[in-house]
Amino acid sequence: MSPTIEITRAKWLQSKVKLAHSRQQAISAAFLTRFGLEATRAMAALPLPKAHPKTIEDKIAVVETREASLIATFISTFGGRARAVASEAARKHGIETGRSATKVIHATHTTPEHIYSALRYFLLDGGPEAPEPVIMENTPKRFTWSRIVCPNHAYWSEDTANYLFLVQIEAEWISGFVEGYCYSASHTRDIYMNIGPASYCDTIVVENLK
Repeated sequence: MSPTIEITRAKWLQSKVKLAHSRQQAISAAFLTRFGLEATRAMAALPLPKAHPKTIEDKIAVVETREASLIATFISTFGGRARAVASEAARKHGIETGRSATKVIHATHTTPEHIYSALRYFLLDGGPEAPEPVIMENTPKRFTWSRIVCPNHAYWSEDTANYLFLVQIEAEWISGFVEGYCYSASHTRDIYMNIGPASYCDTIVVENLK
């Protein structure tokens, strides 16, 4: 890989880390709005990163584990109410990102495969060495891909009780992104939970495609 391509890839990954951090901030803001002073106290109890991250791998680990810790803390304190707030905030952030993405990419068509490509450009989906998703189906109206092993398991697995919910939170964000990017498109995720990392299949469907 040439130095120029490597630098461009590093900047791309950096932008994805910033977007993941932005989602975390959106969820934090939603918690503050819903739970007020109690939310401020809960956030004050969150552990701080052990050191200032230097490599892109360290930065990904920090942003992913921080979001997991945030959500776990609020579920522990507020239960199902926190789950509902986090899910709604993640989806809204996804919608906003999807709408913004159309201005960056300037799409002339919105096939399921095209939406998937746009999603992959913005979504922080594991570290730089994470395996590529497996494409299961690619038709004019339907695109399905799978993850045999969840690429974020290493970041989320410390919070075993809420691990599956974190997988669902990511799915909510993706659903929002797809909706924001193309109003006639929808996204679903089927999760297969085993001992250890989850496996899942994601599908984008576009209705009324001309």
